[in-house]
Amino acid sequence: GIAPEHRDAYLLGRGLLYYYGCDDPKAKKAFSEKELASNVVAKSFISRIERDPVRQPVSSGGSDNTPPPVNGGNQPPKVDPGKEDPAARDLTADLAKLRAKLHVSPSSDGNGRIGLRYSFADDSQSADFENKGLDMCERNPSNDVIFGGGTGLLLSSNGCGFAMIDCPFKGDFTIDATVQVEAGPSSADLVFFCGLGKGKGTGMTWMGQIVELSASGNYVAKGGNGVDQTKWKTKATNTLKLVREGTRVSYRFNGLDLGNATFAPGDGKCGIMVNQMRVLVRNFAISGQLGTMKK
Repeated sequence: GIAPEHRDAYLLGRGLLYYYGCDDPKAKKAFSEKELASNVVAKSFISRIERDPVRQPVSSGGSDNTPPPVNGGNQPPKVDPGKEDPAARDLTADLAKLRAKLHVSPSSDGNGRIGLRYSFADDSQSADFENKGLDMCERNPSNDVIFGGGTGLLLSSNGCGFAMIDCPFKGDFTIDATVQVEAGPSSADLVFFCGLGKGKGTGMTWMGQIVELSASGNYVAKGGNGVDQTKWKTKATNTLKLVREGTRVSYRFNGLDLGNATFAPGDGKCGIMVNQMRVLVRNFAISGQLGTMKK
């Protein structure tokens, strides 16, 4: 028999052999054993099995107690680093780095996706938004009279500027924001975005467009039905939500579906672009697949 202290390693190895032998039911059964209940790797493979179509084993591999051969008995398949499965990624070290430099505690769903949520209840949270070219990027005082009181992240710029969180994202993500704006010229603009780095990011404008955004602040509209500008009169509070799933991007404004667009994701930071206007971000939340952290 197998010693109890070695049973978890045995079950994990057994599950991997079944998985790479394309026998998903047996692999899931092995990964689901109670000894692996808290094992991150086992959980990631269970998520992968439940997500993908069920595969049939490449061979019977003998009795039910004998794992099938992998690739006909050859070495396990090589994994393409460029096609890393987010669910199999160990985020322990990366989460520790984020906790050390950010002023909110990052959450993790165990599938390579992390979340950051900002209520701006104290000054420290505003410090997570790096000011790049803005005239103002700070917590709004609770006795504010311009936006009717209450706190939030106050952003202002006479030109184009960015407030960015130093956390990389790639692939799928969701942005939720609650916002008020103070009227600006007709050229004023506001974009919430994610994945902006060496390439172009994915964004939503305050006027209801889904856009592909460059680091210069220029963007190309990809979709979105638009919103009536009267929605922003008298510094009204509005909620904006942008969701990327694969190449599909969707936008909701105050819960109303503004349509979708299809284009490739970027890899980089998330944040807010402000151009010639004053903005109060009451709440900001981002969840998505974590990109490559700097060493």
